[in-house]
Amino acid sequence: MRRICFLLLAGLLAVSCGQDDFNRLKINVDKALKRPVRCAELFVKADVIPLRVPDGIRVGQGETLLEVATDRFFLLNQERDAILVFDGAGECVTVLRSTEPVIDFSPYRDQVLTVLTAHTITEYAIQDGTVLASYPIQSDGFNLRCVARINDDSIYQLGDKDGKAYYFSYLISKRSFFPTKLPSSLNSTMEASETQSSRYFHDGDRCYSFLTQSGRIFGYDASSGFSWIDFIPDFGKAEIRLTNAQKTGNHTYYAFERNGESGVLVCNYGNGMYKAVRKTVEGSVFPLGVIYAGNNYYCCPAARLPEFLPDAPANGGEEHVIIRYALLASDLAVFRLSGRSKGKEQTAYEKSDAEDLLCGAAGRGPVRM
Repeated sequence: MRRICFLLLAGLLAVSCGQDDFNRLKINVDKALKRPVRCAELFVKADVIPLRVPDGIRVGQGETLLEVATDRFFLLNQERDAILVFDGAGECVTVLRSTEPVIDFSPYRDQVLTVLTAHTITEYAIQDGTVLASYPIQSDGFNLRCVARINDDSIYQLGDKDGKAYYFSYLISKRSFFPTKLPSSLNSTMEASETQSSRYFHDGDRCYSFLTQSGRIFGYDASSGFSWIDFIPDFGKAEIRLTNAQKTGNHTYYAFERNGESGVLVCNYGNGMYKAVRKTVEGSVFPLGVIYAGNNYYCCPAARLPEFLPDAPANGGEEHVIIRYALLASDLAVFRLSGRSKGKEQTAYEKSDAEDLLCGAAGRGPVRM
């Protein structure tokens, strides 16, 4: 119980902080985009997993909600009333049906899939799809956006109402499910646009909530119960729209839109390094999907595969595929576009000896498994 109380207190303290309290990384995206990026600077290899979608079920043609667990992919259908569960080879093993549109879903520790609708939170066993529990919730006119179980005892949501952003927290036990405080304003000045494309995502035992407009990320550690405010990007006066965020180790990935085009920003807040890419030198688009266990997973129609992997093999007739990118374990090529030397702004390109070894094997483009 002490751990739960500490988590809630830490969470409340975190969300009450003013914007000036955040650690920031100043980022010049336009300048970063001028520096060519090769595939070998982003991932070491990539492979394609065809999805065998059951007859009669349609998958969206644009961005599709995808989550990943061990030997499981979870994909929302076009009508948003079913979650397709695939094994690691792309075979559909079950379909989780919903009586109302699914707003969001999130896996927890390879054990539980938490699914949010306007009136319920339902949890399923990840491996076999068994319903573990279903909890009624009161939305009270709030626009609910995303959900996640952040530890064994708590479920969090983000939403908005009347132009303001809010978060919701629930305590769970074997005999009860109740809100700890419903709702709580994220910040008196935080607008609803912060939550409209917000997401929860996991990196090991850590869960993060991503706010769309500012790009700030709140972290929660399931083991210790500790919560904190992560670093946030500072784009100055540039108009950047962030659409996704993921973390693995020291790296934070953002998907962004700028001047009608999309790209991916890779940041290492620890050393102030970052890079941005729309297309690699090889002509490939590098998309940001879900990062799990050091891999970036992205679902797309098979017809779009050449945009991402120009020399990808035939997809076997399947309509949708998942691309799995094995990400770099450490920075092999990063850019530092902030900092000054002798009163002048400097741009430095740094690479490690490991990059030279990697380029010898993968410098000509992605390697297939």
